[in-house]
Amino acid sequence: MTMTIEEKLNKDILWVINELQAELIVSSKDVIRYIFVKEGDAPTEREQERVIRWLSGIGAVEQLGNIREDNMLFNFHPLMKAPIIGCQLRMNEAIFLAVRKIYEEDITKKPAKQLLEQAEALGRAKYLETGKLAEPKKINIKPALDEASRSVIFLNKKSSIPAGNQWILCKELFKKNAGDWVNEDDVVENFTRGDNKQSFYDAHKALNKRIEKDLGIVDFIEYGTAMARINPKMIEKLNQSEK
Repeated sequence: MTMTIEEKLNKDILWVINELQAELIVSSKDVIRYIFVKEGDAPTEREQERVIRWLSGIGAVEQLGNIREDNMLFNFHPLMKAPIIGCQLRMNEAIFLAVRKIYEEDITKKPAKQLLEQAEALGRAKYLETGKLAEPKKINIKPALDEASRSVIFLNKKSSIPAGNQWILCKELFKKNAGDWVNEDDVVENFTRGDNKQSFYDAHKALNKRIEKDLGIVDFIEYGTAMARINPKMIEKLNQSEK
């Protein structure tokens, strides 16, 4: 059976992701050298380059420059350039890991277009910043807010948030660094139903319940007197569980 364009692209994405993961393992930094593979079952050089562009488009990698063949012949001909054999990439580990989680599952079990849309949603999402709670390298896995689909995304799962108080509170929480408090008075004036402490409390409870059900994250929001925040201890637990 002939593969669709989307199915072939997903197959190529999975192959390149595995190569990049291997490079990350042996690299001591988040900048790696990716040399196009020309043997075995590798996608063509053009297909590998296409996947790199796609990964760059969703924010999983940043292309820093091309790698050219080290051939002394070209050094003596200033008008000639050595052929490109790869590229230097800076990895965004948070997004790359989330994309890899999606493609670790059997890619034949989901519609090909759905896989691509899941991964591309990560590029639109606003990832939580951890501020001074931990060193940047320590916390990489973070839930994300996708305003286009009005949802919270975590790895390969999505929780759709209803319009109204829950969505208003959710957006305010994601404007802050994880661990920074959102004050009740700054939110309830925008609520569509109720404008008191009870409505703030109810919105936080409903949002926590929804995210636990859809994403499996317990205590996503920490509540205090007249304030709420993304629970920093929850973020740390998520990262520890993925190591």
